[in-house]
Amino acid sequence: MQIPMMKEYTPPPKPPPPVQVDQEISIPSDHHAGAPSVFGDEDALLSVTSEAYEVSTKHTDRSGSNRTRYSQGSYYTMDSKELKASELRPKSKEDPAMILGDPNKDSHSGSRYGQDKPLNIASNRLVARDKEIATLKACFQRLMSNDDDDEEEAKQQIKNKELVLISGQSGVGKTSVVQTLEDDDIAKSGICITGKFTMTSSNRPYLGISDALNKAFQTVIGQSKNESVSKAIQDELNQEVPLLRALVPCLREILGNTESKAPADLDYEELENGLERLKYAFRFLIRVLCQEFTPFLLVLDDLQWADIQSLQVLDSLISDINNENKLMIVGTYRSDEVDENSLLYNKIMALHEKEEDFQFRITTIKLNPFSVDDIDRLIQTAISSTEESSQIKDLSELCLKRTHGNPFFVIEFLKMLHTERLLVYDSSKEQWDWTLSTIEDSTMSTANVVVLLHERMAKMPKQVQIILQYAAYLGSSFREATLELIWSTYGTMRALGNKEPLSNLLAIIIRESFFEKIRGGYRWVHDKVQEAALYFTGDVRPTVQLDIGTTLYYCLKAEQLEDDIFNVVDLINNGNAKKRPEFANVNLRAAEKARGISAFQAAAKYASHGMELLTDTRWSDNRSLTLKLYTMAVEMEMILGHTDVAEKYREEILKNGNYTVTETLPLKLSKAQSLAVVALHFDEAVGYCLSVLKELDCRLIVARALVPVQMPIKLLSTMSKVKKLDVDFFKGMGTMSDPKLRAIASITNYVKYAAFVGGDLFLSLICICKLTEMTLKHGLNEFSGITVASLGMTALLVQQDCELADKIMQMALSIQEQLGKTRATEVLYTSYAFGWPWLKPLRDSLDPMRRAYTVGVQTGEMVHAMWGLMANVIMIPYALGTPIETIVAECAGVVAQADEAKQMGQALDAKVFWQMLLNLNLSTKDGGAKLEGKMYSKANDNNDFTIHLSTVHLCEGELLIFHGEYEAAAERAISKGDLFAKQSPLMFFNMSETFNRGVALYVMAQKTNKRVYKKEAKSIRKQVDKWAKSGNPNVGHFSLLLQAEQEALEKKHDAADESYRKAITAATKGNYLQYMALFHERYSDFLLNVQSSKEDSAHHLNEAARYFEEWGATTRAQSLRDSLK
Repeated sequence: MQIPMMKEYTPPPKPPPPVQVDQEISIPSDHHAGAPSVFGDEDALLSVTSEAYEVSTKHTDRSGSNRTRYSQGSYYTMDSKELKASELRPKSKEDPAMILGDPNKDSHSGSRYGQDKPLNIASNRLVARDKEIATLKACFQRLMSNDDDDEEEAKQQIKNKELVLISGQSGVGKTSVVQTLEDDDIAKSGICITGKFTMTSSNRPYLGISDALNKAFQTVIGQSKNESVSKAIQDELNQEVPLLRALVPCLREILGNTESKAPADLDYEELENGLERLKYAFRFLIRVLCQEFTPFLLVLDDLQWADIQSLQVLDSLISDINNENKLMIVGTYRSDEVDENSLLYNKIMALHEKEEDFQFRITTIKLNPFSVDDIDRLIQTAISSTEESSQIKDLSELCLKRTHGNPFFVIEFLKMLHTERLLVYDSSKEQWDWTLSTIEDSTMSTANVVVLLHERMAKMPKQVQIILQYAAYLGSSFREATLELIWSTYGTMRALGNKEPLSNLLAIIIRESFFEKIRGGYRWVHDKVQEAALYFTGDVRPTVQLDIGTTLYYCLKAEQLEDDIFNVVDLINNGNAKKRPEFANVNLRAAEKARGISAFQAAAKYASHGMELLTDTRWSDNRSLTLKLYTMAVEMEMILGHTDVAEKYREEILKNGNYTVTETLPLKLSKAQSLAVVALHFDEAVGYCLSVLKELDCRLIVARALVPVQMPIKLLSTMSKVKKLDVDFFKGMGTMSDPKLRAIASITNYVKYAAFVGGDLFLSLICICKLTEMTLKHGLNEFSGITVASLGMTALLVQQDCELADKIMQMALSIQEQLGKTRATEVLYTSYAFGWPWLKPLRDSLDPMRRAYTVGVQTGEMVHAMWGLMANVIMIPYALGTPIETIVAECAGVVAQADEAKQMGQALDAKVFWQMLLNLNLSTKDGGAKLEGKMYSKANDNNDFTIHLSTVHLCEGELLIFHGEYEAAAERAISKGDLFAKQSPLMFFNMSETFNRGVALYVMAQKTNKRVYKKEAKSIRKQVDKWAKSGNPNVGHFSLLLQAEQEALEKKHDAADESYRKAITAATKGNYLQYMALFHERYSDFLLNVQSSKEDSAHHLNEAARYFEEWGATTRAQSLRDSLK
């Protein structure tokens, strides 16, 4: 529910001095000037509107008291007496969701009619929810029973996560159903933690998630597990700790409470990665909690009010395949507030689609309103009757008519009947008594329990009514100190007569089941009770919100204000304060916090509201604040994809005053980001960035037309400088601190990116040289690691200087160690996919690729994280000859994770590899040597990105070679040439792809003796030999096999025989199964067609079939065996 905006209100000109919560606060005399406050209008606060309580008829009940019947279905006693705190004694709380039980506890103490036997309404058990409870417990037992299953096949089917979604109207008992599981099962071995989203705070980012985690870590503190938990979090989430402290305040006690602010200079990429970083941080915190408490049950209440970021985190937690611990998430939501257009509905649909891929179960439980039989059972329990009677049935039917079967409403209705003595216990007869006709005449049907709750509140002491309305604006739960602060500020001036101590008022409120006590404060017993208090005097009153908001803003301690900044600012904004820079500034603070936790929509909202609170002379009177708010708005709207809105704000800034280049840098950076990363207008982005660099006195190039001439000169100069440096030169180097230089580096990096993607490799190389020299001269920046790594690969690609490349690559890793996780994923993936494989064994890249994936998930850098995952479990294992079935088993997980991270390119390329692997296996019915099948079809592929095209090209070639389609492979080698090398320069697959082309060409050269095949084959052999002689450890077996093929072609039979044997030995030593098979096949062909040794040929052909079978290429293995028959 959004609290409506009302007319403007004049806030106090000065804040009151900070006070302690037990101290009276003096509010400036003009605090309410300009608009009457509800706190200053006693009648408005304490009376009920005439519309809500219009009298329609009068009657006399059985006790003789005068009663009034109301048109809105309310039940107000005209002669009720005001309750005093001294007349009430504390009682145990009541559960509002049809919880029944202990008959010895009074459900209506304080009645003006004296002591009476209470209804049996307490907190022991639920009525009429047996089926739903059984379903919930079955999910829990299923989760826990997995421990007892040791069969390997069964283990593969185990799902260690359960998601239960409980829906129904407000008041049907969703929360109470969940509590039965907590009481009966979880408490024995694990922990149940509840986080709640609220109707007045639906825009507060991560509210329910952070609420639950805060409670969970309070339990950790209580069990003295701080040290181990702190170390685990600090080690894994070091960079995110400041944000986690802000979201989960209790972590300050575990992790320490160092002050931190959200960084103000994150670029577009880092901002976009922020949500992924937080999702990983939440995942890790849940893993830690799951290890400490087994099972861990997370309850998220009222998901219909959850923000989009919280729903994404929910998705992330339940789909965390790396969390091997038992986790059960229960989400509740109001079914009548969720339709197919809602965020929650669409998220639920998306989760159903992911259920199988991510190995979790979804169970849905729908709670319906009570039937007559359910109400009959409830009444029997309430009056402690075990006998069915027509009188009870008639009362049940009337209750159904009056309440529409809503359980919470039914209980409130019965309590009202009891309070009004329409339902009484006759001690002389020892039975309950009521007259149905009297109840019918005294009540009317209504679908809204709020009206009934208004009646109960109207009977409370006036000071209790004030407290209830104050608390309604504080959310679903609140600290007692906060309520004490509000009461200390306004209680004296608003109370009639002597102000009661808050403790006395709270005793009444708890006794009457409006609040219930929780750790550190109170919460409403039900959302409907809070709603009733919120609308007690009619409409929501903005002046109340503003009074509360300004009081909290001025009086809370800095740390508390930071924790509650969203609530406080929402109260101020909804109170419609007049334009005032101070309130504009607090909106900026809220926007900065929202931006820091990747809540971009909230940040945009606060920035926009802050701008509205500025005066008409904002650009002259509050220039700095105005610029910050507009700049924030530009950044956030661009992140959200609202480029037109962002451009409008940008133009507003530029037309209002002359700003220095430094002042407008954030705008220029966002413009560069928009062109290069969002709009993908690469050439325009290059032109714009070059103009910005010129404004910053940085002349990157002389002219675009001269770039091909300038590049070689610049590259040689930079290489010469780096070559003279010691490999440890960058160790201990300081960081670049000058904002202008950092801006130049950022803009230059955008030029590099836009130029490379746009096809201008020369300009991209100039940018690499520029960034390298800036690092040498001014210190490390966030781009230094990837820049130097790119320079090392340039030494390989352009200069083919392996020694220099090795040295520069080591420098890059040294730089990255100092920079930490910032851009580490890009450095790791790029270095170990494109650099080190030309210098070191490919197997050495496996662990770094795994680290690239892990670090990328931690930092939110999902682009290279997914490439790292693919390289680690698909691409490198394939190149190394890992059995195909082992790789296929990983493919579904890679595709699912890439889809989840919205990395569609990686997901598609994983499917291409997956299809290739399936086609190599005879057990599938896919397209053989043609790249077609259930996972991928080229006919349906419209993706024309270069990287994807190179993947398709590579896999098509692999299928041709390993299906023995040498003629087609050779023709393709002639027509396509080194296309893959051009599309993916330095990618490690260049080695095998080049070699495979050479094999096909040699086969056809020997078969046809055509010059075209011989020429191309010889050229490839020379290239592979050059790699081998330069020290590349991954191509030795390739070089030997091509040498054998060349010697066979030249009829050097003895030399060829020896080279084939050496090639087979080299492949066997490396355990390259696919090449062991291929080399035996080629040697068999040589023995048969050149040496005429059929027996030896058959032996090696059988060996080829055996290794193809072991590798998993059963299609080819069977084909070779068939050729022997």
